[in-house]
Amino acid sequence: MSPSRLDAFLNALTPEQRAVLDALIARIADPESVIDAVKEEFFTFALPLVDQVGQTHPGPLWGDLLKTHRVGKRDVQRVPFGELAGALPYPLGFKMRALLRAERRIEEGVDEPQFDFELCSVMGVLVRLAALICVEAYVRSPKDDSTLNHEIVRTLRAPADGSWLNLTRALVRALPEYTLPFVDRVRDALASKPRVTAEVAAAAGARKTGAALDKLIHFRNDLIHGEPITAERRAQAQALLRVAIRGFAWLAEYRLEVLHGETVWSLHGDVPQPVPATADLPPDEPCLVARDDSGESLSLSPLLRFHAGEAEAEHAIAFDELFFVNAGTAERLSYIGYRASQHVDGRTLGSWEAFKTFMSRVPTPPIPRDPCIDMSGLTAFHSRLFVGRRELLTEVTDAIASGDHQYVVLRALAGMGKTAVMASLVQAAANCRQARGAVPSAADGLVRPQDRWAAHFCMPTDGRNSPTVALRSLIAQICDHVKLPREDWLSQDIDALKDEKFPALLAKVGPMLSGGARLVIAIDALDEGIGAEKESVPSCIPAGTYENVVFVLSWRVDADHENSRVAGALKHLEPERLHLLSHASPLRGLTEDDVGSYLTRLETVYRCPPASPATATAVWEAATTGAVAGSSDGADPFYLRFLADGVQQGSVRLDRAETVPESLDDAFEHMWMNLPTDQDFLCHRVLLTLGIMREYGEDELFAELFNRDRPADDPLTPTDIAAVRIKAGKLLVYDGDRYGLFHDRFRVFLVGEQTDPIAEALGTA
Repeated sequence: MSPSRLDAFLNALTPEQRAVLDALIARIADPESVIDAVKEEFFTFALPLVDQVGQTHPGPLWGDLLKTHRVGKRDVQRVPFGELAGALPYPLGFKMRALLRAERRIEEGVDEPQFDFELCSVMGVLVRLAALICVEAYVRSPKDDSTLNHEIVRTLRAPADGSWLNLTRALVRALPEYTLPFVDRVRDALASKPRVTAEVAAAAGARKTGAALDKLIHFRNDLIHGEPITAERRAQAQALLRVAIRGFAWLAEYRLEVLHGETVWSLHGDVPQPVPATADLPPDEPCLVARDDSGESLSLSPLLRFHAGEAEAEHAIAFDELFFVNAGTAERLSYIGYRASQHVDGRTLGSWEAFKTFMSRVPTPPIPRDPCIDMSGLTAFHSRLFVGRRELLTEVTDAIASGDHQYVVLRALAGMGKTAVMASLVQAAANCRQARGAVPSAADGLVRPQDRWAAHFCMPTDGRNSPTVALRSLIAQICDHVKLPREDWLSQDIDALKDEKFPALLAKVGPMLSGGARLVIAIDALDEGIGAEKESVPSCIPAGTYENVVFVLSWRVDADHENSRVAGALKHLEPERLHLLSHASPLRGLTEDDVGSYLTRLETVYRCPPASPATATAVWEAATTGAVAGSSDGADPFYLRFLADGVQQGSVRLDRAETVPESLDDAFEHMWMNLPTDQDFLCHRVLLTLGIMREYGEDELFAELFNRDRPADDPLTPTDIAAVRIKAGKLLVYDGDRYGLFHDRFRVFLVGEQTDPIAEALGTA
């Protein structure tokens, strides 16, 4: 470089000419500018002026300007943060620039109520982009690892910021160094301590990029779950995001380009820019392309998908959106557009076949990494306040000890506590093996220490209603009991598990037990283990005769003591082999003495004043008001659960009878009337829709649904739904991505008795 030549040229310019040149220099410094267009304008500007400094051609001056001002030639770690944000590829750069504008508005005193959510959205884009880079590199590599395969599929089926980051870490650990440059750069970024100011470092409290992302995910989780966000916490999150973005500053060395038709488009800003082709790109696949024109590129399709507009003229092609995959299975593919926050079916993007091809290369069902599901939290929760049911618990343990029946059946009306009974039995079995720290159970002393228990609780969380997940968990528990290697008995194929592995394991383990010991297989809520898969949890219960093996099974029945779906799934078991427990055929309400014991337990657990006689009477009357049909006028355990919540929160005082809800419906009504009414009763509408749907919902789904009746210029976003939905609190169950009503009894309160559409379609309604 010849500074004297460039300085001489700059000194020869008039103020007006210098202003023109400064504008051109700003465009040279913009890594997203079309440099050939800037070059043409510079030559037009400089050609009449070069003779003032003894030059005949502006070419050398142009070279000096590029070396001095072009970002691609500078260390991206050192460029100003705003300039770095402008250089990052879409959609990360787009979201980051919008966040910086929001920061400036806040500094000017403008209220930005969605700022925290937007900050988390930027972080979400970053972790997804890092994961997609690694997934695409993995799929294109010769490596084939079943553990990584179902980690990828699990994340695609239940995407969340934390799961994307965990997947990225798993991939960079597994893939070899120096063979996949993009993965090497992600690996280095997570471990790096990026250059940030001392002020940012102090505010962040984390120097490494990976640690900053972990803290940001905790911030996001607290935000989504309604934790108050202080100004200090927000400032820390802003600093953490700067650390994370600096750690991935190398992304600024790449553009996101797509070949559409005959033109290569650089995706940046509000509209794409046509650019000269510097790499051989596949049609309509977003690719990271090196800015140094080296031809280095990586396609991110089909996990990232470009959808062009419908205009025919090239100059008018609309930038409809670039879509990140939101959730993907071989049956369902959905994308989220990060610019408009819209939810789109993958079939409409022309990416369906590409996605199915991709999925065929990671052909693994969504199976948890550890097949043995930890149910200790669930059993401890239900055991803590459990009272009564002594006759039933004794009947179950006597049936197990006798060995006269291979299938022992506990049936219950809705909300009568079948899961609590099963959990208390499983907790007592765990207490037999646990020397210290055990949670007391009502079944302690009834469950025999020589018996070995393997348990599964069906529920729509983490795939626990899947027969594949259920059988793998049971197999892992059994193997651990008798010191057999798990890997010899596990499979990812449901047919192999159902027809070969599980029955053979029972046949092997049963004779290994001596002294009258039993292998007890406890499976709770068979009715929740029936879904859209070809097999269900009840249909996978083996029908053979197995020495020393006893199944304890539970499911929900209606007022007529029936459940046709479970009966259909168990048709391979002869009815006479199912031993119906006399004290749970079906399980009914609690006695008045049980309710008194429950109030005493609340006093102990929550350290509150003892219940007055008036309170005991009020609770008994409320718990038996509107009880489930067929419960024989016993107390409703479901009501008592709400009473416990009220005592814990302080809204119910056991020494003041007037604070006790008069019935379960009264408790529901109180919660319903105290829900927030903002966004035109949005929270109420979400709950009512879930009541009719009978399926789990997602924020994106409800945003799309409710926007049909809203003005196009004022759409709801998924973050709007989340901000309201979290205020519903205990009325929803939430697995991190999807949510539904916490119980069918609340569904009935909202929308009355509704025909189950699945049962109706099967002709069993």
